[in-house]
Amino acid sequence: MPDLRDCGAESVNPLMAAASMHGNVFALAIIGTAWAALAILKAFGKRPDGKAVFFAALLAVATFFVLAFAAFSHLCSRGGPFGAVALGAVSAGALRATVDKKACRRVMWGCWLILTVWGTGLCHLDGYIGNPAYGKWLAQRPFDDLACVQNVLRKASESRKGLYLPEGWVEESWRAGTGEDFSAPTTGLSGTPGRYWHTWFTGVFSLETHDYGIWCPGGPLESCIESVEIRPR
Repeated sequence: MPDLRDCGAESVNPLMAAASMHGNVFALAIIGTAWAALAILKAFGKRPDGKAVFFAALLAVATFFVLAFAAFSHLCSRGGPFGAVALGAVSAGALRATVDKKACRRVMWGCWLILTVWGTGLCHLDGYIGNPAYGKWLAQRPFDDLACVQNVLRKASESRKGLYLPEGWVEESWRAGTGEDFSAPTTGLSGTPGRYWHTWFTGVFSLETHDYGIWCPGGPLESCIESVEIRPR
């Protein structure tokens, strides 16, 4: 199968360009927040005792679960910004252990919560996901549909000897040749997952999507079984 990105696609995808800019701003916001946390640690931090470390560890764990709930409570396959969740938990624990100023700690905790919610929204925009497995599933989806179409055609060939299908999208070709609707998925959304420069600390990945369909080159049904192919729509 040809890469769907190369079949009639424009050289620059404006949706991906806009998503990239949004992601860059998000990444810079995380860098700025992390820098602010380090500045607070340097200005007000002190050597923690064992008790402070214990309660800081508890807070870090609690923060992790709170931020994870904010990022992943939607329970969809697109995921969330795991990097912001992890950095927020580490920041909360470190500040709790070494900084006495509650106002500073609360402000930073609020910043990480806002970043987590922001990142979760980002992962639901075109061009972004937080779960790379979802992108891999989208990339595999056209091949699964192609196999399903071939199985339907193979089964139909047992009882429809001599059927001729015209060239076209397989659901249209089937309707033209039989007057019936095709009984398998023939079109959908595929995706190409990737990484941005900030993926390693934001936890969000790129996703370029493409509409696809199953194309029938036309001919006797028996010959179409192996010659149908995936094409961009």
